[in-house]
Amino acid sequence: MTLENPHLASRSPIALYVMNRIEIEQALLDVFSVFLSRKMESSVVRTSESEWDSLKHLQTLFAVEDKFGVQFIEEEIPRLNSLVIFTEQLENSYAA
Repeated sequence: MTLENPHLASRSPIALYVMNRIEIEQALLDVFSVFLSRKMESSVVRTSESEWDSLKHLQTLFAVEDKFGVQFIEEEIPRLNSLVIFTEQLENSYAA
């Protein structure tokens, strides 16, 4: 599968099939819940979560990259500050 977003590179078996928005969001919620130590909702935003500091941001980012087999470019990292933005970024590459 070739990814439409040139900033992402496939590295994972998850890239072998097309995911829809609901599947992407659920997978992200699972990752976010682990690193932010509680069940998350799709409306989670970095500024509203005191636990989501710079270290948690990088840990979550790396976990998302591993889970989805992607690699975000450095310029994208500061913008990835909510589950919605993560979902949109991944949806551009994986959604049907």
